[in-house]
Amino acid sequence: MGLRIANRIMMIAFLLAAAVQFNDPDPLLWMAVYSSCAVICFLHERGRRHGLKAGLAAIGFFVAGAVIAARVPSGASWMNIETAREAMGLFVCSLWMTVLAWSARHPAPHGSDG
Repeated sequence: MGLRIANRIMMIAFLLAAAVQFNDPDPLLWMAVYSSCAVICFLHERGRRHGLKAGLAAIGFFVAGAVIAARVPSGASWMNIETAREAMGLFVCSLWMTVLAWSARHPAPHGSDG
């Protein structure tokens, strides 16, 4: 039950994250990132556990986050803060996609929804 509730919360969080990207310099990219996570959460919720898709997304988001994080220089400026937030957003996506990929390979016992 805990995974199901957490997945619903994350799905809503990803949808909200996609919705607030309109003022970003590259909104379509970030809307696509967060929306794709929401779609995978939705599919998982519906019992279509696409572990491979979630796993590949997790790897892609992690690599992209690492590349962006490597570009964050020390010192505080608005650009550095935005870049760091972008990297953290990708790491959150990667983490949750990893959880869903793992749960697809290790389903809850019969009668439990995770």
